[in-house]
Amino acid sequence: MKLNKNEKVLIGILILIIVFGGYYKFIFTSQHNKLEALRSEKIKYSAQLEQMKYQTIMASKREKDIKVINSKLQDIVNNTYPAIQQKKVIIEIDSLLNKSKIEGSFAFSGEDKSVDTTKNSETNASNSKTKVLPLQSIVDQYNKLSLARVSTTADKASDTEAVISSKDSVEYMQAAISIKGSYDNISSFIKNVENQEKNIIISSLILNGETSTELVGTITLDFYSIPKLDTMNDDYFKWDYNNKYGKDNPFTSGKTSIPIIKTTIEDASKPKEEVKDFVMGVRSVNSDLPAIMLGTYNDKDKKTYVYDDNNIAQAVEISFIEKDGKEYYKYKVGNETYPQQYNTNGVEFTPVGKDISIAIFSNKRLSNSDKAGANVRIINKTSRVVNAYISYEDSSKPRVAIIGEGNTVNSIVQ
Repeated sequence: MKLNKNEKVLIGILILIIVFGGYYKFIFTSQHNKLEALRSEKIKYSAQLEQMKYQTIMASKREKDIKVINSKLQDIVNNTYPAIQQKKVIIEIDSLLNKSKIEGSFAFSGEDKSVDTTKNSETNASNSKTKVLPLQSIVDQYNKLSLARVSTTADKASDTEAVISSKDSVEYMQAAISIKGSYDNISSFIKNVENQEKNIIISSLILNGETSTELVGTITLDFYSIPKLDTMNDDYFKWDYNNKYGKDNPFTSGKTSIPIIKTTIEDASKPKEEVKDFVMGVRSVNSDLPAIMLGTYNDKDKKTYVYDDNNIAQAVEISFIEKDGKEYYKYKVGNETYPQQYNTNGVEFTPVGKDISIAIFSNKRLSNSDKAGANVRIINKTSRVVNAYISYEDSSKPRVAIIGEGNTVNSIVQ
């Protein structure tokens, strides 16, 4: 059968339609569906990736926030006892009496005479040893401890007698001390109590004159403890039982046979540290402490401290203003300022010397990825000179850069 030209064209078109139709149905559609599925997966995994990036950023931020908060918390509770141990309290009181050169005897009491918001706050010894206080529960949760920790905590307090009470969230013990000595020595005793590393409260003091030179009376000391996070005050629980204490023979007179040296020869030979007005620490973000800490010198309560914990050269501003014969300071690090009302003149102060001095303690960088540092802008609007003393600086890649504005600002690397 002979096909004409039109029939050949139609057959060719039909074959093309069959080929394209088969390709579309069996190849293109299948590949298109796979492509759409891959696009959907891409959108899904892109969303998951963005979520992971966000979680990573937030986790990093939380870690920084936790480090700063922990540091602030440690500063707040650093002067409190982590737990009450009667044997340690006895040694502290005895040391205070001997240091002040007064005679005294003391007894412990667990009676809580203060107003408490909880019922049945007074407990006997057995209750105080086994009761889990609210703060301790929070601390245990934070430290991810099991219930076995409770028994460990109880073991730490097992040396205490029936003299420990518990208030709402803290342990409490009271010591009544009968004292005898001169007015100056008793005043010295009170000052020594106030200057103790851990806070001790003098709740009452009764004195009577026995002779023209001696006073007798009773002083009551209150001891409180707050459980600490992580390893705060772990040294408090260390007790070297193998050390020799006191005299070899308690019935002989004279000094103890083993003198206690509290410092090394080289430490004792060091010149007395020159007191500064302000202090700043700059270190790696991998440190347990925040990368930047700034505050007034010898601020035991850390109320003036500000913190930052970023792996960058953070901007720091310290301003000194003189107005109407008075001098003021204020500073900021990142988002934190002191005082909080930063648009004021600041906090009034009197420099310890003729110049305003800042001690800056730097640290060597740990690696090339260690970028933490401080660009310190010091604004001096006073008639004094401001000296910034930088110690332990990294010689190759310094962490601290000082920029002075206004009157004289000196940067001194020691």
